Amino acid sequence: MHHGWYGLDGSQNSQMSVQEAQIALMEETAKLGGIEELARKIESEEGRKIRILDVGCGIGGASRWLAQRFNAQVTGITLSPQQARRAT
Repeated sequence: MHHGWYGLDGSQNSQMSVQEAQIALMEETAKLGGIEELARKIESEEGRKIRILDVGCGIGGASRWLAQRFNAQVTGITLSPQQARRAT
């Protein structure tokens, strides 16, 4: 479960909603992973979207965010039939 990012010591963004903290966590993780730079490189050098595999995607919230934020082709995998139905 994604609980969110509230800063290094937890007090940085204490007024953040849970949804804002979840988005902040995705932003921080993508930044640490270099996704934006890689997406730009693939698009400019190969003329295609970056492809991302989201293992354990749940209902697909992070997958949808990645697709929109980085103009990416995202595939999500979940073991839960209920989550898969909800995601589609």
